[in-house]
Amino acid sequence: PIQETKSIYGEYLSHYGFEMLGQTGAGRTVSDQSMQPPDAALQLGRKLKAEFPDADTLYFPSPHWSTMDAVEAIEQELGINAVTATSAILWSAMRLSGIADRLKDYGRLMREF
Repeated sequence: PIQETKSIYGEYLSHYGFEMLGQTGAGRTVSDQSMQPPDAALQLGRKLKAEFPDADTLYFPSPHWSTMDAVEAIEQELGINAVTATSAILWSAMRLSGIADRLKDYGRLMREF
């Protein structure tokens, strides 16, 4: 089953026009998130999409673990958008620095915007 965690993101996301349908935790603290197995984000994505089939986007808010490599696989396999804190930070830093490059293999955000 989905591991429910205390939500601090519902209000944050709604401020930007998103509706949070649900969430799950990875069972790690911030200090040990880097110990996640390489496929953890994809596995969590599969669980969330199964539990919330109407979801059109997955958001991974923590930059403390490797999620960016899973974005393309999540989008291709599940047919939804995936955004990670790391990809959003990188995208914003690039745009603020005047770099308009598009990066393939890291999801729609990096490829199209």
